[in-house]
Parts: sequence; structure tokens; C-alpha cells
Amino acid sequence: LAELDDITELKLPQSRALYIDAMNAVSEDLVHCRKYRTNLLHCKNDIDFLAKLHCVRQAFDVLFEQDDKVDWFIDLGKNTMGDLVFAITQ
Repeated sequence: LAELDDITELKLPQSRALYIDAMNAVSEDLVHCRKYRTNLLHCKNDIDFLAKLHCVRQAFDVLFEQDDKVDWFIDLGKNTMGDLVFAITQ
């Protein structure tokens, strides 16, 4: 999760450029999903949902290029499953 210091380092114009690129990908019919969750995620419309989905997918692609981040997600999943199994057996 982002710390407040990380948030101040964000460059909004670059973020906007990523969203614009995502909108272009949507307009070229390059972004697909199994189910639209527009209302659930409070997006303006299905196009906005697809653009944001594209941005999230790109972010995870970059994130999973880093082995330490992949290992963290693996450990988190194992711990979560362990906690669920423990809770069920209690």
C-alpha cells in the first residue's frame, strides 16, 4: 500500500497519459473482460471501466516483473489460505 510520501511523488500528467493510452486501447477494441463491473466499481460507463481495467493490468505486469514483489504476493496468499483453514477448523 502506498505511503503518504509515495503519493506526493505521483506525477498526475503521466497518470493521465496512461489513462489516455488505455482509452485508445479501448477504442481499438484491444481490452476485453469476462464481465462488466461498471456499477460495482462506480465507473462512469463501460468504456471508463475497460480503460481503468487496462491500467490495472499494466500496473500488475510491471509489478510482477520484480521477483521480490512476486514472492510477497505468494507469501500473502499462503498466509491467507492458512488463516482461512485455521478459522474453518476452529
